[in-house]
Amino acid sequence: MFEEYDIIVRSCVIKNVGDDDIKIEKVFSATVNIPYGDKYYLTSMDSKWTHEYDLKHTEITKARTVIESLGGVSNSRNYPYFAIDDGHAGDSFGDVWYGTVAWSGNVKITVEKDAMEQVRVTGGISDDDFEWILKPGEEFSSPEFVFGFADKGFNAASMMLHNYVRNSRLPSKWKNKPAPIIYNGWTCFQFDIDANKLMSVAPKAAKIGAEFFVVDDGWMENRHDSSGGLGDWKIDKQKFPEGLTPLIDCVNALGMKFGLWIEPEMVTRDSELFKNHPDWVMHYPTREYEESRQQLCLNLALDEVKDHIIGVIDGLLCNNNIEYIKWDMNRYISQANYPDASSDEQKAVWVRYVKNLYEIFKHIKTAYPDLFFENCASGGLRSDIETLKYSDRINYSDNHDPVDSLYMREGLSRVCPVAYVGGSGHISANRSGFNRRECPLDFKALLGMTGSLGISVNLVELSDGELDEIAQYVALAKEIRATVQLGDLYRLRSIYKDNSSCVQYVSKDGSEALVFIFAPQLTFTYCFPSIKLFGLEKDALYRVDDSYAMSGEGLMNKGIDSKVYGLGNMVSRLIKIKRIEK
Repeated sequence: MFEEYDIIVRSCVIKNVGDDDIKIEKVFSATVNIPYGDKYYLTSMDSKWTHEYDLKHTEITKARTVIESLGGVSNSRNYPYFAIDDGHAGDSFGDVWYGTVAWSGNVKITVEKDAMEQVRVTGGISDDDFEWILKPGEEFSSPEFVFGFADKGFNAASMMLHNYVRNSRLPSKWKNKPAPIIYNGWTCFQFDIDANKLMSVAPKAAKIGAEFFVVDDGWMENRHDSSGGLGDWKIDKQKFPEGLTPLIDCVNALGMKFGLWIEPEMVTRDSELFKNHPDWVMHYPTREYEESRQQLCLNLALDEVKDHIIGVIDGLLCNNNIEYIKWDMNRYISQANYPDASSDEQKAVWVRYVKNLYEIFKHIKTAYPDLFFENCASGGLRSDIETLKYSDRINYSDNHDPVDSLYMREGLSRVCPVAYVGGSGHISANRSGFNRRECPLDFKALLGMTGSLGISVNLVELSDGELDEIAQYVALAKEIRATVQLGDLYRLRSIYKDNSSCVQYVSKDGSEALVFIFAPQLTFTYCFPSIKLFGLEKDALYRVDDSYAMSGEGLMNKGIDSKVYGLGNMVSRLIKIKRIEK
């Protein structure tokens, strides 16, 4: 029981106290029974690559609804989240029962109404293709099922989860600290990088105010595209003749910290690792090795593979001043198999894989406590709250389209605090990567500020004026990020319902509020309505955009004029509200 957050956490421990082996075929973490009611609705999030966290709201009938991911990584199909209301709840009102499973592998949540109209929710590890042999004296612990109840709508529910995640699950170094500003040139350079090119970019990244300079994919030997180079993790001497040290020294001298992308769970056929250890790769002995994205998946369920990956990480971090790791995983697990295991042990592979992954993450955060660690599993997977025990940032999608990002951010904000959400929706080049829609800089910059801001443009090609403009937005992000990332989030207008998005952040002491408005397309006669705020002190006096003063009670009951109206595309605005008198 976490009374300070109004959160309940349950899990199940099975211990074999007998003399014979026990075969576990299904074990869930908890069941939540919803009070009897006439009608209930389920809110869930389905997911696919570049369109993650898509909110769905459907009536619960006498048929079992299954929220499940089977790709070996959480939210590969459905995010492990549920919310239940009676159809009358909104963001700021109504009763909501909600929860999530803290597990980064195959997850299953079932929602069902029985013949007696009882609605119940059960969650835990997926039982699909799962077995676990429990030997005498051994224990098996299921993942945690985190759930609660809010009587003031979906905002209150997500706020409870955010406070719980911030204070109970995050790595201690970055707990309750604003996230740094990150420069990563992947969307503009991709594999075409070398020391000289990156050292020409670094001074400009420092000029705009970046705090981390991250080198993404393409720094390893034989890694010129996605077809090779994974597994050996040797620095490409043609691209970096003196190793990474000169670039790292350049980045550090400019006042930034250095970061590196890595994908240790994958291997390509041209690697020495695959040639020496083909048995370390997931495969069925009677079939051809199954590639996806020209990659094979290492069998992390094997302890020797886990130890090898730890050695790779130690080698990189001990020999280079790397202060940021971006951990990627760009394919689902297939042919999940222990080549030499007994038939009784084969189906444990899915769970052993995740448990060993956590062991690697624990090693990294323990051995390198100052390291900033980003989870980027195919740009949006493993964004469950268990990953946040080890991750300081989640790259929540490969899709950089700003309008798509509004949908995805609204979904993921139901569970994850925005301070730890980065990647998509940042300042990236128009029509690069998956950003196919033309979008003005102010829209992208303000959208990035609603989470962990990143920059991914070719700074060398920009004029001094364009660099100065980005620098101004970076400075603004630093000015407001404590309120955005550590305060309370209120969703005021939904992109799903209103063709526009409006979110408010309030500092914990109520001294400051920030309102972000995003209107992708306005019609000729459209006028954005007045905005009623939340979370302010009703008797305090606040200054709105250095323009006029109003009491907290007035701001929460009468609201403010957004001054967003007329005709146009990609309209955005930030409104600052500061307490001037209590």
